[in-house]
Amino acid sequence: PPTLGAPAMRLATRLFFSHVLAVTLGVGMSLALLLVGARSAMVENQRKFEREQLDKFVVAAHEAAQDKKKKALRRFMTRALWDESVVLAVYNHAPSKTRLAEPPQRLDEGLALLERFEGLSKPMIRKTSRGRLRFWWAKVKLPGKDQGQVGLAYDLEKRNAQLLDQLKAWAWPLAWALGAALLVGAVLAWFLARQLAKPLQAIARGIHLVRE
Repeated sequence: PPTLGAPAMRLATRLFFSHVLAVTLGVGMSLALLLVGARSAMVENQRKFEREQLDKFVVAAHEAAQDKKKKALRRFMTRALWDESVVLAVYNHAPSKTRLAEPPQRLDEGLALLERFEGLSKPMIRKTSRGRLRFWWAKVKLPGKDQGQVGLAYDLEKRNAQLLDQLKAWAWPLAWALGAALLVGAVLAWFLARQLAKPLQAIARGIHLVRE
């Protein structure tokens, strides 16, 4: 006698594919949600890092103004550009007519950005012929009533490329882990489908015995 009738086999197959579909949708949605959450966290970390760099720039400018050591400030600005996404660092102290920029050939552009976004505590997006920039502005408090200004400009295309590289490095291990979970889910779905089809299997056996 057959161990599993045709109706039981069809039921087990339908149950298997329905469970596999549910597991696949669950894994896919989990992956999408995790990637969206990871991207949001990475964007926030990027902004936090940029804010910290601006704060360090303010400290360096303040120390340079007090000690009258422009070389130290210039050194900080040069190091800031080691990050390829930083395309401009600018400092302006109008009373002493001290104006510095890295790279030096973008001084006029930097001064224009300082003037345009003066007083803004949040970064602003600026479209230029070289692409879109995210510009950070900050005030440098100096002894007396003197005040200076600093600014950092980030290339958004390069920042987004860095973000994508981070997501890729993070997503592949996650995809493998979720793929393994999908495989385990498929095995469990097949086992569960067979278990749920056993009552129909028993009926099929009974019918076979009655016919005999």
